[in-house]
Amino acid sequence: MKRKFFLLYIFLILLTMVFVFKPNVFAETSPSDLQEDVIVECITFTPTNGFGRYPRPVEPGTFTGTCSAKTRCDIVTCLPSVGCVPNTGFVQLDSGNNFFSPGVINEPGQLVNVQDHTGYYIYAAHTPEPLGAGAEGENATQQQAELPLIISGSVEDCEQIYWDPYGRVFDSVSLEPFGKGEAVVTLLDENGNPSSNTFTNNVLIDEMGKYNILINKDGRYKLKVTPKTNHKFTAAEPDIRYKDLYDFIYKLGDPAFAETAQSPKRVDVVLEPIGAPYSRSPDYISREYIDVLFKGELYTKIALRTVHPKTIVKVMVDGVELTEDGAGRALPKTSDKEGYWLVLIKKEVFSQTGFSIELIKNPQYYPLAKNNNYFSQLIDKLASLFFKKVSAQQSIKIDSGSSTDNKKTIIKFEPILEYIEGFSYDNNNKIIPRAKVNIKLKMNDKIYSSTTTDDSGFFTMYPKNLPPYEFYLEIINPETKKVAVQTTGEFVKKNQAYLDSEKINLIQATKQDQKIINPTIGELNNIVNNNNQPTNQPTTSTSTKTAFNPTILIIISVIALLVIVALGLVLYIKKSQGLTKPY
Repeated sequence: MKRKFFLLYIFLILLTMVFVFKPNVFAETSPSDLQEDVIVECITFTPTNGFGRYPRPVEPGTFTGTCSAKTRCDIVTCLPSVGCVPNTGFVQLDSGNNFFSPGVINEPGQLVNVQDHTGYYIYAAHTPEPLGAGAEGENATQQQAELPLIISGSVEDCEQIYWDPYGRVFDSVSLEPFGKGEAVVTLLDENGNPSSNTFTNNVLIDEMGKYNILINKDGRYKLKVTPKTNHKFTAAEPDIRYKDLYDFIYKLGDPAFAETAQSPKRVDVVLEPIGAPYSRSPDYISREYIDVLFKGELYTKIALRTVHPKTIVKVMVDGVELTEDGAGRALPKTSDKEGYWLVLIKKEVFSQTGFSIELIKNPQYYPLAKNNNYFSQLIDKLASLFFKKVSAQQSIKIDSGSSTDNKKTIIKFEPILEYIEGFSYDNNNKIIPRAKVNIKLKMNDKIYSSTTTDDSGFFTMYPKNLPPYEFYLEIINPETKKVAVQTTGEFVKKNQAYLDSEKINLIQATKQDQKIINPTIGELNNIVNNNNQPTNQPTTSTSTKTAFNPTILIIISVIALLVIVALGLVLYIKKSQGLTKPY
């Protein structure tokens, strides 16, 4: 009996240590004259020489689509390193115009500085007629940059433009793609000698395990791969599941394959591990994060390209997984075979403190992603009892920070606030009266709009002065000229007590359950007109409210249970000793 109590006691101690020390894995518009939105329509680009090759610096082709404006449509381009912005030379029309004419679009032109393995979107954009007379807020705000976007029709139907003629190099056992520079691929002629019919040869693979070798003469070719890891290029057959992740594969000893300059063939290559199979953390190489109006409602569009094909993608808000978009449509569970993943989620679903996305190596395809440790599986099952999946209609909140391990990567997203109301704080959590507040775009650090706080440090910024892209706040003390830089999530955290007392939601742009702007007339609602100054102004430097973490309750409960078990064990031992009589 003593042994059973002792084993139970040890198990509870281990369980407590797991919960205490196991790291948290939380990891990257209604039209009115107050909100000058932009309607965008999808544009398709067809290159003259096709997509099946390496892109040239200038790619000629034809732009097709529709411009439903009465006068003109401006060109908006979504570029991975810049975001969705007005065209600045990426699209060049032969007409010399930097806009599309109304009606059916069928214009010749070119794309400039196109990159391979990179996806682009092109839109025709125009501003709709305002609905109401509008009204300015308390703060005189200057807008200096781009306008929010409205997606007309279905954004899922917009065609992504990318050149991706490539092959991938992957491990035959783990099926995981190798990383940047971890193998060299050489093109051989059909006799096995290095080919001279190519623009480049002996190329290093990139961060997705991809390579590009473009030929200038049709023929039959072979490949040689020189790994820089503990692998070898052999005739070994990979795990049969490779067919769900990759295409035609070439192995040592395979016959030469036919290749044409105009239509290059995708050829993937498999390497056999000499020791342990290759494994890497799930990751992404590009992302798009922007607010759009979809079917008359404000949505957040999120697009990723993951390194591993078929990566499991989870959207986490307030520690729970979203399974729907807020309108009853299920979210895609994985990226596709090329690593692309795209969702539209109702903006009202998100928390004003932000959200995160989990990238998880898919155990259905990657053998090393499976958890073979029984104790770890048991702990994960116990932890799952305290956390649940929910649809987008349920309430939600997020933990801060980020984390990466071999099976999971967490990307933290700061909230794109629809409205701002609160106080300007410095880095020491002191309110700054008469501070200048700049809204700056994360993509290029440019000022989008600015305002000045009042004598109490209070200010508001209405939707028309806030971008649909990721941004942050720059707060400048008028006396010391010191600059405090805050993410949108940090601004919310510093003002949490005030926002709670006034029942303000900066994501939904509501105050005391009323919209800040009446969507019908485009004017401020009465709750704002009659109550545009704070009723609960902070009297101290700050009063940050911390959200309750349910893990704390779990830890306290387990510790209490340990104490009870320990006391019971002590009493049992004493009682046993008291009953034992000496012979």
